[in-house]
Amino acid sequence: MASRFKALLKADLELTRTRWKKALGVLRSHPNVDEALFEELERSLEQGYAVSDEDVTPGIASLGAPVFDYTGRIRAAVSIGGLRPLLLDEMRDEAIELLVTGARDISAALGHTA
Repeated sequence: MASRFKALLKADLELTRTRWKKALGVLRSHPNVDEALFEELERSLEQGYAVSDEDVTPGIASLGAPVFDYTGRIRAAVSIGGLRPLLLDEMRDEAIELLVTGARDISAALGHTA
């Protein structure tokens, strides 16, 4: 799911903008997508989760959150996906709470303390 990819990408702060652009090479045909994506990733970092709103499939949305290890580095991401109206409208707050709590619990099990 796109949110899982975004969660992994935004959480690994050691990636440079150049390396990000290489990883996102398929988007280079759109002149403004890189900067818009970076802005979205920065928002995601602040809120602790990423949103994919029909980015891949019409009518489908997903939410993703990073999983950290004991060193504080990103090691995985968890995501929730489903029909857009259900996930982003009807149960958005509940889904975000479950996702972020789950990611934090897994991170804690891996020794992450922050």
